[in-house]
Amino acid sequence: MFVRIDHIVIGVTDRDRGMAQYAKLGFSTHPGGDHPGRGTHNAIAFNCDG
Repeated sequence: MFVRIDHIVIGVTDRDRGMAQYAKLGFSTHPGGDHPGRGTHNAIAFNCDG
């Protein structure tokens, strides 16, 4: 039986701006790793309410 979602990937054009928007929605955001040679990087946004 399906009981939870582990993670979702959401693409944005500006990581810092995306993190700020998710923080406004109540998520706890943290910058993640960079991917050298690919021009991408990630962040983590936790929504742990109990």
